[in-house]
Amino acid sequence: MGSIHNKNLALMFKWLWNLDKRVVGGWQDLILRKHRPYFVNGLPVFAGSLSPTWRGLVSAISLNHSISAPLQSNVGFKVGDGRNIRFWSDSWLGHAAPLQFMFPRLYNLSLQQSLSIAEVHNQSDNSINLSWRRPLRSRELCMRESLIAEVERGLVFSDGEDRKIWKSHSSNVYTVSSGCHLLDGLIVSTNLHSPALLWKGFAPPKIDVFIWLLLNGSVCTKDFLAKRRIINYEDALCPFCCKEIETIHHLFHLCPTSWSLWGRLFRWFGCVGCLPKDPNHNLQEWSGLLKGNFQRQAITLLCKGLYWSIWIARNNMIFDSKTPDWDVIFDLTFHRLAFWLKSSVKNFSYTGSDLYRNPECIMNWTN
Repeated sequence: MGSIHNKNLALMFKWLWNLDKRVVGGWQDLILRKHRPYFVNGLPVFAGSLSPTWRGLVSAISLNHSISAPLQSNVGFKVGDGRNIRFWSDSWLGHAAPLQFMFPRLYNLSLQQSLSIAEVHNQSDNSINLSWRRPLRSRELCMRESLIAEVERGLVFSDGEDRKIWKSHSSNVYTVSSGCHLLDGLIVSTNLHSPALLWKGFAPPKIDVFIWLLLNGSVCTKDFLAKRRIINYEDALCPFCCKEIETIHHLFHLCPTSWSLWGRLFRWFGCVGCLPKDPNHNLQEWSGLLKGNFQRQAITLLCKGLYWSIWIARNNMIFDSKTPDWDVIFDLTFHRLAFWLKSSVKNFSYTGSDLYRNPECIMNWTN
């Protein structure tokens, strides 16, 4: 994705931004009447068939999660009279996520999913009137109390109409340059890893496919599933620490258990450091520590094996209730590495135990 392509995407998003002014008049009126879109935090969802122009414009933004998610997370709303901000689906509390993602179970039970703040708010006693498809159970009542507390802390009406704001610019107004700047920043995190190291290394195909999904943010973590309403956010805690939402960054990097494995790998290599913010940066940093094609591929393969080991341990814990033995898992990662190297590199004779005891087996190896 080059800078020209990013500018085109930023320009496309400007059309979608202007479309969601929620006022009639001009071309917005025509599109709104013809396609009857509803908006989820600034991005339209259209009813009926679209023209090729609008279909291409919307799909370029909406269907690519790595593009739509950062753009959408920077869209917010300033409450005025509350008539044009949707209570559930717009981000108006200052959070990155709308209420429908913070309280997915309550949202699914709500009879007011498309209503505005003004339609839910009772001005006479300054209360929030919520209605449900069925009586709430005890756990859901607790969620309701948490939701009401969030709303009471963040709902402040002001004079004038509601306003959509762009969080990435000081003026709160979306500009093509600010959108392009945001997309340019994503390039660093999405296209760093060399295709040669990803697809032309020594790993089995299933490992390469898993790493490819990992680099593109498409591994089915609990956070990934909760965003698609397959599970609820309250069931999306990391299985290792049970304290944080299981995102890719948390599961593979930030969780104390995963971090301890990377710390052991640092010590094995004889260096100290901190993990980069995502798997792409991490693989890029490790491959840059060594010179030589074999050495770079081998150290990258070791990192791939460690990611794979964490994922397998996570799945075994969730689906088979197996408590992971991290000493065994760390040791097994080196045995996997030795097996993969032997299957692809002529005359490579070191065992997993050799690699575990001495990193020089990789750094000084020549065929």
